[in-house]
Amino acid sequence: MVYQGICKCYRNILEDIASFNMTIHNFINCFLSPLVQLNPSNYAASLYDFLNHPRADRLIANPGSRAGLFTNADAITMRFIPREGKPGEFQIFEYYEAKNLQTLLKMDFYRALGAGHIIRRCEYCKRYFLLTKGYHTKYCDLPNPENPSFTCRQLGYRKTGRKEEAKDDPMKQSLFRCYQRLNQDVKRGNLTDEQRQILYRKAEELHFDARLNPNISNADFEKSLETKNLCKLCGVERKSGKVGRPRKTKAI
Repeated sequence: MVYQGICKCYRNILEDIASFNMTIHNFINCFLSPLVQLNPSNYAASLYDFLNHPRADRLIANPGSRAGLFTNADAITMRFIPREGKPGEFQIFEYYEAKNLQTLLKMDFYRALGAGHIIRRCEYCKRYFLLTKGYHTKYCDLPNPENPSFTCRQLGYRKTGRKEEAKDDPMKQSLFRCYQRLNQDVKRGNLTDEQRQILYRKAEELHFDARLNPNISNADFEKSLETKNLCKLCGVERKSGKVGRPRKTKAI
């Protein structure tokens, strides 16, 4: 009897995970990924359209399709408990109790959407990754499964020709030149690959901010992408080395 109870408990957990995964995968692929403007309002609107879609029964796990059950309502107990956080500092913590794992999974996912975070699918490795900024990126920063020396972002932009994509956009051109400078620094040993990834992310954040601020000119944006400025902002120490293209060695 004890063994049967344990098996039933595990079965319920696995069914909850399967129901949540199937439903949220459809939501991400069909409703979140096509979004042009990335913001919490559009995320909420997409979730409304998804849950009320005429063919929702095909997209949301339900017993009729033998795909588990994605519940419409969830019972949860919430407690506010004061306790010590950092030494000498007290905080009020929220504690949740739920009968089903699915309840907690949905709560975390919906809260992330409300905070402006979005889960996207990498177009290179097809894995899902968390995007915490409202800018478009097709590729994740994870090591590529087939070529771990490079991230999917590096391989993806190389494959699709980001330079061609940016030919009519001065700010994208500036960002692309910044990538090139950082790549050259890695080749010369002035930066490590880990440092390059940190500077990549900071450059993309500056690009996102410049897009939203009409008072930032492309010249100002270009200056902000200078390697010395990025290193200063990120606390990265770049080794001093030669700049420019390395000389070609003549064959003897």
